[in-house]
Parts: sequence; C-alpha cells; structure tokens
Amino acid sequence: MALTIGLDYGHVDGRERRMCTEMAHLLAFSFQRRKGVTVTLQPLTGESAHRRRKLCQMKDSRADLWLSFHVHPVNDHKEPGFASYIDCCAGLTTRSLQAGLHNGAAYVLRQIGVVDRGKKNDTEAIPGSLPLLNREKVPAVCFEWQYTTAEVEYANDPGWMRTVAEEMVKGLRSSVLEELMAKSRSRV
Repeated sequence: MALTIGLDYGHVDGRERRMCTEMAHLLAFSFQRRKGVTVTLQPLTGESAHRRRKLCQMKDSRADLWLSFHVHPVNDHKEPGFASYIDCCAGLTTRSLQAGLHNGAAYVLRQIGVVDRGKKNDTEAIPGSLPLLNREKVPAVCFEWQYTTAEVEYANDPGWMRTVAEEMVKGLRSSVLEELMAKSRSRV
C-alpha cells in the first residue's frame, strides 16, 4: 500500500527549510517502517511560493494527505512551544491524524520542557486561518514548533528529531493509516 504525503515545509530562512525538510524525511521513514506502507514525499516547489501557487500545486497533486512543518526560533514577543493545526471543519480522519501525530510529538517535546500549546483549529492561528488547511480535500495538518534558545540544541540534533518523528508515527492508530490508504486506493 502506498501513501503520498504532500509537504509544505518552512520558508522563513534556509535553516528552517533544512530542519523542516529533514523532519519530513524522518517522518516518511518512520511511516515506511510500518508494515505495508510506502511513502512518497511531494514537496511544494519554491521556498517562498505565493499562497495561490501553493494551492494550485496542492490541487494538482495526487497527495493522500498534506503535512506542513514550521520549526523556527522564537522572538521575544512570541509564545514559545509546539502546536498543531487543522481546518475547523475537518472530519474525523483529519482529527485522528492530528491527535496521533501531535500526541506522539508532545510526548517527546514535553520531556525537555517544551510547552504544548495544544491541538488547534486553523482559526486559532495568528493570521486567523491557514488557507493551506481549509482548501484541501484530503487530510491536512500543520505543525509549528517555536523553540527557545535553550531548546536550539535539540532542534539542530538529527538524532533527537528522528525520535520526535518516530514517536509521531507511533502515536497514530493503525485504523487511521488504513483509512488513509483505503481512501488513496479509491481515488486511483
């Protein structure tokens, strides 16, 4: 069974892009360790592609789900921590996907004192909504980790980030993956 994961990774700077790309690859590798799952990553092109262009790329893709990663240092005026976002009208599959991935990551991040800001709807994001989540017809989840100076060593450690990715996938119920793959087969 194959699962195509669409990927929107960070675009603030080169470091964020590298970290988010590494996280996506680690997550894909962790998915593939599950029996019968193969993963194809389908990144959006252009590090600062305009939102309309990203939406067109998402629409034209054959992705079974979309994951958006944003890992960056926090400014003094922003709240540090980890959160995940989905469309406020998301269905059960998307909510189950968010819960499993978020809880797995939170299990590891909490151990080093990262604040878990929770599982949120896109309307709770700073701009008011996240268009990449509410325009897609397949499950889509956005992850954001705003790390502090004290957490930077973890953010830059590929081994530690691999642990986060593995726990994210462990957090998923088998039924969620089975449902995603069944929907993937029905679209073919």
